Amino acid sequence: MNKQSTNNSSFDIVYQSNPNPGSNIIDAELTCNLNGSSWITSQLSTTLSSGSGYLNYQPSLVQLPNNNIQVCWIRDLYGGGSNTPYYVNVVYCSSTSPSSFNDYGNMVNSVSLNILDGLTNTYFAYAQNTNNTTWQNFAGNGSSTVTLNTTGRQIQLCNGASSAALFASSYYPVSLPYYFQTSGSLGGLAKTTSQQVTYGRGAVLDTGSIQFYFSVKSLTVDNNSIKFVNIPETKDTVIQKRRKLHLSLDSLNTFLVSEPFTIQNGSQISFSEGHRLSADFGAADSALVKLLKNFQIGCKIELIEDGTNNLVGTIKQSNFNSTNADSSNLKSSSLKITSAGTKTVRLKIILSSSIKGVQGMLVNEYNTVDDNTLAKLSPNELTLQAPESIKTYALVQNYPNPFNPTTIINYQIPNNNYVTLKVYDVLGNLVKTLVDGYKTKGSYSVNFDASSIASGVYFYQLRAGNYTATKKLLLLK
Repeated sequence: MNKQSTNNSSFDIVYQSNPNPGSNIIDAELTCNLNGSSWITSQLSTTLSSGSGYLNYQPSLVQLPNNNIQVCWIRDLYGGGSNTPYYVNVVYCSSTSPSSFNDYGNMVNSVSLNILDGLTNTYFAYAQNTNNTTWQNFAGNGSSTVTLNTTGRQIQLCNGASSAALFASSYYPVSLPYYFQTSGSLGGLAKTTSQQVTYGRGAVLDTGSIQFYFSVKSLTVDNNSIKFVNIPETKDTVIQKRRKLHLSLDSLNTFLVSEPFTIQNGSQISFSEGHRLSADFGAADSALVKLLKNFQIGCKIELIEDGTNNLVGTIKQSNFNSTNADSSNLKSSSLKITSAGTKTVRLKIILSSSIKGVQGMLVNEYNTVDDNTLAKLSPNELTLQAPESIKTYALVQNYPNPFNPTTIINYQIPNNNYVTLKVYDVLGNLVKTLVDGYKTKGSYSVNFDASSIASGVYFYQLRAGNYTATKKLLLLK
């Protein structure tokens, strides 16, 4: 409980809710106001785990002096348990970062979060299974991680006046002899990292009825871990505004970029990736059935020049729909650079969707895939695809066609130009403007959502400089 003033107090209670199916972490924000001689109470509730995964449990909460909260819990993304250990992680969630989750570790069994007395510095400890009987304990503060000298399956972190006064206690109940252990001080955590940290970045797209998760994990270049760009925190400290904030697809793509790194002939880029579509596939709801039928997600991984953002090459392009996105398999890929010279580049993830207005949350990952898991994967050897040399204008036939209610229109322009892409009915009346602005040389993909118009034949027309092209499309509802 954190009192804000003499006559007002507010505090948070975080608990595990068990809807069927799955489980969620709920934050109940309780406020008591003294009105004359009586207390008036109010409550606001937020589902903190929205977009986090299928199973969410064992929450641990701290409330900061400025009234913000930080919460840790364990999530099992698909409910697969030990079958998918890389998806059983610690989730670290802060009210100052309402658009992102931080995921730590793999095959986690216990987590504990605590705070320094009177300060805003928080620390967490967790227990991770390395095989059927062996457990490792770790501690982190959001910027660095250490391996503790304890090996219990259950863990609890005490609070203290400083990090030097923080200790973790663990309990091992798996086999005889059972034992308790106390770790050394966490005082050196901010200055040292006793294990190599691997980093990942991804997003969870959420329509309310379906969720699609994609992330690049354990990105390394010549065996050196590569970080991703920082996601800034918000400055909002008003408890009533503490909500999960979903971002547009364009905003998500802005942060799906690595920090710069150097490549040269022979450089080896390695990463793993995971994806999953979550929906009630047995539901008879007509809106959900229609949404799944037209569901398409594109995931492109590129190398871009640092500073200019010019495309160096495409590493991988994956396309998902309702028939191939329901998978929890982890994939590993490796790319060997064969071009001469040295370049400073970034890895960029670009997500696209056939679902109009889809939004989502960012995901940061730390050590979510261990060396044992990576060693069992056969990496897919990739070839960097050079940027396409575009020499002509082109307007491509929409796909799918016929369609209901969304379709994709692709076009390309060989020069920078002002571009319009418009849809007309058979009488020549303007139905919708899809593009109206200046575009640089390149290939483009546009989603056309026709849910608000009637079935029939329509025409779409591309204009760029002196170039004009028109094609027919058929909407069948």
